[in-house]
Amino acid sequence: AVIPRAETYVILCPNHTGMGSAVSLSTDQWMTPLGTIDVDIEFARALPRHIIDVDEAAHIYEHAIEVQLPFLQYRFADGFRIVPICLGMQDQATAAEVGAEISEAVARTHRRVVVIASSDFTHYAPVEVATSNDHYVIDALLRADVSDFYRRLAERRASVCGYGAIGSMLY
Repeated sequence: AVIPRAETYVILCPNHTGMGSAVSLSTDQWMTPLGTIDVDIEFARALPRHIIDVDEAAHIYEHAIEVQLPFLQYRFADGFRIVPICLGMQDQATAAEVGAEISEAVARTHRRVVVIASSDFTHYAPVEVATSNDHYVIDALLRADVSDFYRRLAERRASVCGYGAIGSMLY
């Protein structure tokens, strides 16, 4: 499937560094070799911000959002904005809260929004184990069953680094 065109791409990622707030929104302009990307400030202001803080510290050395940006720039040039959110807390309750805040901001702004979750799956496992675990977890995602997704992660101890981002996207 090809990613659809939208006014705003909310990009969620895990916090690999541990810096910054537990759930951190960046409002700074982002740059890649393909150019600059503006944050959708109106959408960011429409977030209720019960759990999401504006905090640039979590984004300083984080890579998981910036690796998504050239794909969007290549596909859509500069006709979009982003809302980058980094999750240090990735439990299911946090994912539900983040998802609810995004949904509320969509309703408030009436934007065409696509939510992207940036994540790797299995790390450092033999290919047979990685394939088995990844497919097992992905099955729950294809059914959009967040509870089963979290259950399967725990059951297999799957090393999906951005599971909270994925859970937030599904909510």
